[in-house]
Amino acid sequence: MPENEKELGRGIADAPEKEERTPAKPGRLRSAAAELRKLRSICGAGMLTALNVVLDQFSVMLTPTLRIGLGFLPASVCGWAYGPVMAGLLCAVSDVLTFVIKPRGAFNPVWTLVAFVPGLIYGLVLYRKPVSLWRTALAKALETVLVRWGLNPLCMMLLLGEGGYWFYLSTRLVKNLLLLPLEVAAMYVVLKAMQRVLPKR
Repeated sequence: MPENEKELGRGIADAPEKEERTPAKPGRLRSAAAELRKLRSICGAGMLTALNVVLDQFSVMLTPTLRIGLGFLPASVCGWAYGPVMAGLLCAVSDVLTFVIKPRGAFNPVWTLVAFVPGLIYGLVLYRKPVSLWRTALAKALETVLVRWGLNPLCMMLLLGEGGYWFYLSTRLVKNLLLLPLEVAAMYVVLKAMQRVLPKR
């Protein structure tokens, strides 16, 4: 056999087998859903839920349909640490527990569904992302626009039947605009502190 054919045959025989592809890392949404099966995540979310309920007891009622509170802080921490699914459940469970402890009118499951949305937003924007001022502001702004200026006035119009959408929006528009910078600052400080305390995920 010619020398070049021997070398060719030897090269083919000695060629390494094709390396197996390493499996892709699971996406953020899949990881967020997996948090529901982790005992540490469930315990952490449970403590944040309790904190949310406690903070709600100190909220200030400006009108029967308008109040100021700090419940967004535990919800944002849960969204950052455990994802949108867990944070949404935190907000929904907190809504039910708050009603049981201190009822404000008749219970309506629609408000529980609405309460799920802020946690969902926080998780979608913040989960597994480094804490930054612009990302914190984005999460809070989306929650303000979609929930406080969107779903809340709409549900009040449909459920209460007193006044239209713009009436309920006007009662909270100025308050939310004034509070937004303060809420973003508080949220950013708390998330930064949690980023230093909690282990890297």
